[in-house]
Amino acid sequence: MNLRVNPYAPLKALWHWQRNSLANAFALHAALIAIASSLMVAMVSLAVIYSVEHNALQEKLQEKSRHVAERLEGAIGTLENAVTDLSKNPLLVTALLDSSGRVSHVVPFFQSYRLPIAAASGLSLCDLNGENLASMRSELSECRADSPRFKQLIDDGKTQREVTVLKNGHLVWTLYQGIVFPYTGTVEGVVVSQLDLTDILGGLPKDLDLEGIALLRADTREILAETEGSGPAPTTEETASVRLFRKSLAGLPFPIEVVVKDSLSPFQDKLAPLLVGYALGSLVLILAVVFWARRATAKVVAPLRQLRDVSRNIAENSDLTIAIPHLGNDEVGQLASALEVMVHTIRDSEYSLESKVAQRTEELRKSEAAAEAASLAKSRFLATMSHEIRTPMNGILGMAQLLLTPNLAEGERQDYTRTILTSGQTLMTLLNDILDLSKIEAGKFQTEISVFSPEQLMRETYLLFAGIAKNKGLQFEYIWHGPAQLRYRSDAIRLRQMIGNLVGNAIKFTAQGRVCIEAREIKKDASRVMLEFAVIDTGIGIEEEQQSLLFQPFSQADSSTTRQFGGTGLGLSIVHNLAKMLGGDTGVDSTPDRGSRFWFRIQVEPVGSGIDSRQADRTVKANAPDRLAGRVLVVEDNPTNQKVTVELLHNLGLSATLVSDGQQAVDAVMGGDAADLILMDLQMPIMDGYAATEKIRQYEATKGWPRRPIVALTANAFENARKQCLSSGMDDFLAKPLVTDALVKVLGRWLKDLPVAAEAPSAIQPQKPIDMPRIGALVGEILPLLAQNKFDAIDRLALLEAAVAGTVTTDGIAEVRRLAEEFSFAQAAEQLRRIATAQNWKIART
Repeated sequence: MNLRVNPYAPLKALWHWQRNSLANAFALHAALIAIASSLMVAMVSLAVIYSVEHNALQEKLQEKSRHVAERLEGAIGTLENAVTDLSKNPLLVTALLDSSGRVSHVVPFFQSYRLPIAAASGLSLCDLNGENLASMRSELSECRADSPRFKQLIDDGKTQREVTVLKNGHLVWTLYQGIVFPYTGTVEGVVVSQLDLTDILGGLPKDLDLEGIALLRADTREILAETEGSGPAPTTEETASVRLFRKSLAGLPFPIEVVVKDSLSPFQDKLAPLLVGYALGSLVLILAVVFWARRATAKVVAPLRQLRDVSRNIAENSDLTIAIPHLGNDEVGQLASALEVMVHTIRDSEYSLESKVAQRTEELRKSEAAAEAASLAKSRFLATMSHEIRTPMNGILGMAQLLLTPNLAEGERQDYTRTILTSGQTLMTLLNDILDLSKIEAGKFQTEISVFSPEQLMRETYLLFAGIAKNKGLQFEYIWHGPAQLRYRSDAIRLRQMIGNLVGNAIKFTAQGRVCIEAREIKKDASRVMLEFAVIDTGIGIEEEQQSLLFQPFSQADSSTTRQFGGTGLGLSIVHNLAKMLGGDTGVDSTPDRGSRFWFRIQVEPVGSGIDSRQADRTVKANAPDRLAGRVLVVEDNPTNQKVTVELLHNLGLSATLVSDGQQAVDAVMGGDAADLILMDLQMPIMDGYAATEKIRQYEATKGWPRRPIVALTANAFENARKQCLSSGMDDFLAKPLVTDALVKVLGRWLKDLPVAAEAPSAIQPQKPIDMPRIGALVGEILPLLAQNKFDAIDRLALLEAAVAGTVTTDGIAEVRRLAEEFSFAQAAEQLRRIATAQNWKIART
């Protein structure tokens, strides 16, 4: 009878056994946990034992490597000490000078001489030509006169060492010791000794119970010598190494490392007893765990069955009034209590569901109201913006239509034109406010830190608004509550903008009385100062409940008041955001019909009295000639912009050629167009300005043509647009709408003036005196601007060039300015530093 046994039958039986009862399942899982725990403990224990044993064996191996190194160092040291003592023997000096005495005394002495070393060695007495005068009877006794070390010893008299490999593969340590003539101090002969290192290593593996020893070059890891033990080669080897002559040895040709090899077996003869012990211990543990699990689960299963029956009754009958049995205070009892709480909670939730729905509905209604309020605020802002934009646009379009009226008087024409210009400037101011606010909210707003005087900023703002205040009959003044000529470091341009916004609002909302600008120090320490600027007026004032809306974008205190006086409400929001960026805050104190006091505070850095506070906006315009010469290629697709640009160029005395897209510009350049400068629009059909510039630069490089200036012409006024233009190969940047002064300034950088007859220089020109403090201040301003690739550096260099005109540095500063105009800012900065150092200029630090 053939019986077939299913190997999976025990596993299936075990699986069904544990599924029939929770107690059986607990017992099985406890057994599995015990087995896993035993295996884990065994693995961790074996790993710890292995690590400890292996580290101990590794330390022994390292100790053996040090022992090998000591044996080698001792043998080499013994050799060198013996040779050094021998080289000082007067007999050797006499032998070099007396050939007969050498033959009769020295040669027999060397032939019978034995070095105090057990390993193979050799010794030779050699003259300066490398001739062997006397030597030991050993194959290692030779002069090795062709060695560079032999020649080096003769040249400098210093002991030389060399490690070489013989034909038989043995590694030899060679020592070249000079014999110095005592009366002249010169080397008259050489004692050459050799020591067979391989011979020394030969017996060490057996003595130290090692698999092998090797000598390596420590820098290249090249094997110099190697010896193996007598036993069979191990399957795995571990090594330990130590540097030979760890203290530097003069004349050592290269670092040598001793490496010993051996097989480390921490568990040899220990593994079997350990495994048997762990197996017996695990078996006992598993049996104990299974027994305990069966006993423990029996107490848990009975109350769980009761809870099962109660839960089934609730699920089938939806009876929430059923009583839950009390099963004690253990986990099962806590489960029963939790089930009872859950039943009560479900019962209570039926009563509170309607109230929760009503609460959520109310919250949704409030959210919708908030969204509607935000939408209404933005709608009001858009309506205000529409009004503010349409007002100057009405002036522009209306006056333009009136200009088309025939037979206009000259006065009327000028009046209409002036209205168009004023309306355009108003529209430009509005656009700049919107751009500033968008850059601040996008986190792309950048500050320009410079030195300024608060009194000077207030005076400049006073001069800017004095005429408007006078026309309204207002008393207008400014007061600096502090010592005169104090200077600080911050963003002076934005400070001027912030003060101007507050003053403009104050004059606009004040019908009679006075407007005053005040500034003072609020707090001060060694490195920071808190400045407060305030604008006080006697205007209409603001209600207290409306003051919280003043510094928020898209919100206005009173739309009717705004409509009466005009404005978008963006100015105060910009002031608030700029003050936050400069480490301060804003605020207002106001009483209706009595006036207001708007203030902002910023953190600034105090500056010493020796630092010049002249800023870029007070510089003299440089490179802005009255007349320009040359021809300009205008690349523009918009007909209106074409007409405006060409007419402005004609008014400046320049001729212009017009193309409508980038591809036409590329075709014109490749066709030989000889324009002196290209005004390149960026956004055009067919091919934009960036691609056109790159193709023109590639064509110029291919033909070897000089680089002609290309100036970007765009309505995008952001800094990233400027950087993209310069990176694509353009040389300068003009923002639309074009302003004549800005156009003349940019063209003046790249187009030369009309030729003017120069006066004949006198035979001797007197040297112009130099204003050293001013030059030092200018250089102190220019170097940071060049380091930051700022275009303002070009204007400041023009001032510096004017300051040194007629001196020995005139040509050098002109070259620095030329490099800056070609955007070689790093080279310009380096050249300027060299000139300042050569002339001993004291550079003021800003």
